[in-house]
Amino acid sequence: IDFTHTAGSGIEVKVESANKAPVEQTIEYNGEIIDVDNI
Repeated sequence: IDFTHTAGSGIEVKVESANKAPVEQTIEYNGEIIDVDNI
């Protein structure tokens, strides 16, 4: 499942899900790796 979330600031964060538990997924945001579970 791929989906794109547009934050209020206009930054798009794309999360790609491929047979992973949500807690294992991370995204790169402003140069930092962030756990999706923490958002």
